[in-house]
Amino acid sequence: MLRNALPAQLANALSLLVTAAGNTAANRRYTFGIRGRPGAGRHQARGLLAFGAGLLLTAAALAGLHAADPRPGRGLEVMVLVGASLLATITRFGLYRNWVFRGGCHRSSRFRNSGSYACPGQPGSDKKGSQP
Repeated sequence: MLRNALPAQLANALSLLVTAAGNTAANRRYTFGIRGRPGAGRHQARGLLAFGAGLLLTAAALAGLHAADPRPGRGLEVMVLVGASLLATITRFGLYRNWVFRGGCHRSSRFRNSGSYACPGQPGSDKKGSQP
């Protein structure tokens, strides 16, 4: 929708920025099971850096397309952005899993089947780092 009024790079950047904070918050809560305020600011700051990585990938794909064809059709732009966005999503998730939410209180694969959380040192945690 933004592309009708803005150049491709600006429309791409704004659409990604609009979704970045919500995406980080949703991943924090639903994917990684982190609730509460502790670490939220750090997670959002790191999430913005992960957003930057995604923006870099999609912007590079658009730049490459426009270098190859200075006036590509909107359909081709969309196809290139869908492919780049898939790669950006995989990259962002890797960053979320291994850096943004690392070390936080989250559902760990070790505890996933028991429904417990890996929250060492948190109130209600036992010495093994799980809580009911």
